[in-house]
Amino acid sequence: NSVAYFNNKGFHSVAAYLNAANNARLRKSVQGARNMAKYGITTYSHPIRGSASQVTGQSLVQHISDYSLALLMLTVVTFVPTSTIVYLIQERTNEEKLVQRTFGVGPFTYWTASLIWDTFISIVFLALSSIIIQLFQVRSYTARSNFFASILLMFIFCMTSNAFIYLAEKAFTEPSMGQIILLTSFIFTGLFFLII
Repeated sequence: NSVAYFNNKGFHSVAAYLNAANNARLRKSVQGARNMAKYGITTYSHPIRGSASQVTGQSLVQHISDYSLALLMLTVVTFVPTSTIVYLIQERTNEEKLVQRTFGVGPFTYWTASLIWDTFISIVFLALSSIIIQLFQVRSYTARSNFFASILLMFIFCMTSNAFIYLAEKAFTEPSMGQIILLTSFIFTGLFFLII
């Protein structure tokens, strides 16, 4: 008796491992021959094609997994710009801009510094995200040229969200309420566009 362990995820693996086990049996039975490697069984395997329901089931599971991962990444990416609104609302309600203007910080300097800071925070976040994505080899994000496109899409999302947050911060007086409302609105908007 012999046992052959095989990976049942590959349709061809049953035939390949069974052939290897039969070759081992054959070579054991011709042990007295001069060249045992000359004896062997050649097997040609045409993998069984899955039925339409199997392919649809595998495809559906992959799509659900991809959408779940995209929703998770969307949730993570929205935290970066929405955390900015807390400081912006506090800055406005505590009249810190007035103090800055008093000491000579003009609008051009203020907005340039804000743009540089927001870009820097987004780049640091994207660098960490890209390292994690590459470490885990998330196939949805690393297959073919998806990696650079995904990172570019996340960067554009961060920058446009930051611009929207500077516009929306005037509507809120409570920093935590502004962060929660904008966070949920970004997530639901992203979920809507993810579905369609």
